[in-house]
Amino acid sequence: MLGEISQSTTSLQAIVVASAILTASFMLKWLTRKVQNDNPPFITTGAMHGIRIMTSAEKPFPHVLLELSRKFGYKSFYLHLPFVKVFFTADFEICKEFLYDRSAVKSGFYKSYKMLHDGGDDIFTSEGPFWMHSRKGMAPAFTSAHIHRMNEVVVEKVKDFIDKRLDYFASNGHSFDIGPELLNLTLSIICKAAFEYDIMHGEESYLIEEFHSLEEIKKARVPFRWRFGRFIPAVRRGREAGKNILEFGKHILDSYKKLDNPKKGTVIDLILNNTKYKNDKERASDVVILLFAGYDTTATTLWWILRDLAMNPTEQIKLREAFKRLETIEERSNCLELNCIIKEGMRLNPPVPIASGRTALKDLIIKGKDGERDMIVQRGSQLMYSPYLTFRNEDVYKDPDVYRPSRWIDPSEKAVNTLQSFSVGRRGCLGKRLAQAEIRNVIAMICTEFEFRCEDKGTPTFTVLLKPSGCRISVRRID
Repeated sequence: MLGEISQSTTSLQAIVVASAILTASFMLKWLTRKVQNDNPPFITTGAMHGIRIMTSAEKPFPHVLLELSRKFGYKSFYLHLPFVKVFFTADFEICKEFLYDRSAVKSGFYKSYKMLHDGGDDIFTSEGPFWMHSRKGMAPAFTSAHIHRMNEVVVEKVKDFIDKRLDYFASNGHSFDIGPELLNLTLSIICKAAFEYDIMHGEESYLIEEFHSLEEIKKARVPFRWRFGRFIPAVRRGREAGKNILEFGKHILDSYKKLDNPKKGTVIDLILNNTKYKNDKERASDVVILLFAGYDTTATTLWWILRDLAMNPTEQIKLREAFKRLETIEERSNCLELNCIIKEGMRLNPPVPIASGRTALKDLIIKGKDGERDMIVQRGSQLMYSPYLTFRNEDVYKDPDVYRPSRWIDPSEKAVNTLQSFSVGRRGCLGKRLAQAEIRNVIAMICTEFEFRCEDKGTPTFTVLLKPSGCRISVRRID
């Protein structure tokens, strides 16, 4: 009898345990489903679809991203790539959460930029001690005193550009592609201002060609492409370009060492005398990264702004009338009308449309607005800041696709805070002040003396930067 009771008790306990397990399993599935429902939605149907829209030759990736966001009505969403989910959002307040988050680390996408200098560490792609000593070591070169010196270099180079190039184009009356001209100009500026190096004309075209051979950066997420690239001509050319660019960085270092009276506290001086670098290969890698980041982005920004002005003669006239009321270059470069032109140009077509990326080391909880549920961006996701999405967010900017400089005369606080062209946080652009000085002085000086007309607006193309390729303008010197 007692044995039967014991057996019944054991059976009951087994039933209770089994029920508990089933209940726990059901609850776990329910909770998991709830978290999944609170995840950002996907705008792609799979990893290969994600790769196709990123590498499509039909439309630039940032344009496709914006179109899909508007088509599905998603301000925040996932893009599916092999082995990773990439989170995008048009809400800059959300972007700030991960850009300021010290626990988030640089996205794996940055590794592809190491091909610029044949591998190794640099200030742009690295984490930890290397990034810290590079950033801290260079920062003093961008104080007000040094920016003033750099500004003098900018004015000198722009005057030379006007005398040797713009006057030539104005005199022959033919349209020309202003992009290559601006690339040469900004490359000469950063070489002199940051590295005390007077780049020669042949070197300009050589270096620009090598940088342009690195379009493989765009395709770096294609599985195994770079690893087995010896069988792909484009990858082999990219590797060769990286080695050549690194050698040019070493050449700049060697040239500085030979100067009789080098300036102290410049970017190149601080790099060369920073004992935290292990060798000149690491120093040259940072020189290369700064060159690439400093000349191409600034030239592309100017490219878009001048194109916009050439396509909008009324705005060009307003700007020139404002310049007539001012006497000095400094006054013109800081006037309200120019400020509006620059902000609108950088808003409408940011040169780096897909910018800072982070890897989430913990779940990112985005608080819902107006009664909406919280959104959970899962740990391990790639978090991408896209200026192209945030700067064309219709919740922030009325008629976001329309060129309207006057929107910056009395902008809302949200509009101002959203327009962060140089990113934010401790990894914000170190050379921001030099870039701003270049943009302001170039526009102020050439628009004072020349009238621009757009003959061909070109076609937007995207590799690392978004450019109006093939844009042709004509110029006329103002009497």
